[in-house]
Amino acid sequence: MQFAHPNILYALFLLVIPIIIHLFQLRKYAPVAFTNVAMLQRIEKQSRKSHTILQWLLLLLRLLMYASIIFAFSQPFLAKESLKEQREETLLYIDNSMSLDANLGNSSLLHNIKSEIQKLEELPSQISWFTNTDVYYDQSPKQFVETIRKLSLSPITRSANEIKLLAQQLANRHPEKKYKLLWISDFHRFKENDLDDLEKIAIEAYAIQPDNLYNTYIDTLYTNADNQKLIAEIYHRGKESETTVSLYNEDKVIGRQKIALKDSVIEKVEFAIDFEEIPIGKLEIEDSYIPFDNKKYFSLMPNEPIKIKAIGNGKADYLKIFDSPEFNLDIISENGNDYSGIEQANFIIIYNIDRLTPQLSSVLENSIEQGAQILFIPSDNIHIDSYNNLLQRLDAPQYTNKNNHKRRLSTIHYDHPVFKGVFERRVDNFQNPYINQFYRLQNNGTPILSYDSGDAFITQSGSIYVLSASLNEENTNFIKSPLIVPTLYNIALQSRPQKQLYQLLGQPSTYTITGDFNSQDILHITDNENSFIPIQEQKQNAVWITTTDRPLESGNFRITKENKTLDWVSYNYPNLSKDISYPTLENWQTVLHTKTLSIPDTTQSLDTESHTLWKWFVIFALLFLGIEILLLKIYR
Repeated sequence: MQFAHPNILYALFLLVIPIIIHLFQLRKYAPVAFTNVAMLQRIEKQSRKSHTILQWLLLLLRLLMYASIIFAFSQPFLAKESLKEQREETLLYIDNSMSLDANLGNSSLLHNIKSEIQKLEELPSQISWFTNTDVYYDQSPKQFVETIRKLSLSPITRSANEIKLLAQQLANRHPEKKYKLLWISDFHRFKENDLDDLEKIAIEAYAIQPDNLYNTYIDTLYTNADNQKLIAEIYHRGKESETTVSLYNEDKVIGRQKIALKDSVIEKVEFAIDFEEIPIGKLEIEDSYIPFDNKKYFSLMPNEPIKIKAIGNGKADYLKIFDSPEFNLDIISENGNDYSGIEQANFIIIYNIDRLTPQLSSVLENSIEQGAQILFIPSDNIHIDSYNNLLQRLDAPQYTNKNNHKRRLSTIHYDHPVFKGVFERRVDNFQNPYINQFYRLQNNGTPILSYDSGDAFITQSGSIYVLSASLNEENTNFIKSPLIVPTLYNIALQSRPQKQLYQLLGQPSTYTITGDFNSQDILHITDNENSFIPIQEQKQNAVWITTTDRPLESGNFRITKENKTLDWVSYNYPNLSKDISYPTLENWQTVLHTKTLSIPDTTQSLDTESHTLWKWFVIFALLFLGIEILLLKIYR
């Protein structure tokens, strides 16, 4: 026997109440009878015994009657064997990524999904489902429809493995059941083999896709070297057309241009900037196909330069990389012995020094404790022990023997944070720089660049970056390679990440706010309606702010301390891929594809096609009630 509403059976615990009342009513007293009524005791005892039996019988009838009523409301049934095997509970995944902002008819894909779900006449009594942002357990139809009504787009996406893992976690709550995952998406991010069946979970795909692939969006936004021009790159996919690009400072238009658009071509638009600051900036284009990427918010505010101290000897032309507004470079000779101000530096470069003195080692160790980062570039003949004494205390890779065999730099570790956003694609046939001699490292740390032998050329361990070879012209042509610029430039930026024109929503983002802070200060990120406290850490005279899944929407935000605005920061949605395409699920052989959106109520179908028993329990309840009335009538 199975139950359509098993939770109602918890009411059976209430049957304890009449039992307790009955036991209190039958409490016995022991009075002492007089001798002149002793004859009547036997008659009274027989009468009292029959009365007790009657009371117990009435209690039993009432308990059976109440139990029958409870069972009737829980709707018991006997399912047919064939139906038992077919029973499946539907789990639901709804993709609410930004691509669902594309149009189908006169509304977005997500709006179409919400409308279709709200039109469904039948829904299961309990629905477990999830999106890219939330997981919902056992919602009632009313709760489900209300949540769907409020569902919005999100910059957060889930991989196929994450989606299947969440479905498995939902199914593991009741392992005795069979499940089906109804996967609702435009499927532009997925391939056929991504939808492999899970253990005990069949996957059914419902695809909703736009009318066309047309889209115009702001691909990127940046300033030129002297911050006198704001440059926007506009990408268009579709028929030749034109659009208007408008530049705003707060709500005031400060520039406007009309440009022609060609299919799959990026057009550059430049605006002269006559302002030192644009804290609340916005660039906007006109496009009706996918609206979310028509705006780019930005905050043009001056950043305090990263303080770099370079200590070494001889020629080091590669240090010219840091001759830019982002950095404040100060070169100190090793022989100067004046290391004042080093501990306030964000980034320290040690280059062409044969031996590290105890004084310099002590200063560097203190700088690390203050939050600085250090790059070691050895000379051709270093005193290994003097270096290793410091590197060992810093838990960093240490130098061992020198290798005099010529090697090529063959491996770029693209996944390292130093190369984030540097390469549009991975290059296999780049011009490999050579190294004539290098020091092998004990413990490679996290390699950034490696030789063809597998040894690390540049490696990282926490705040320490170590090169295994000198950067002299006689030893390497790496200093003439285009690869040196993004490598050293981004290593320096890692020492204190600068706030960019804008950050991307849904992706980890770290930047610093400089100022006079104490350990009790807490910074907030706020707009006109909402405020939240980001992850933050104080280092030197700055607060490092890290955001991941917040804020939820694009816009310009204030960074505040005790309601006082310290700075501005902007967040934008990530762009869709330029080569976005939508698969035809009818061509997928291994996936069950449905063209009609429905969430079947398996419980109701079993009730209609199985042997229902609730009527019998109603009859039993009436029967027990009738017997009780009859007994009371006879007794009286």
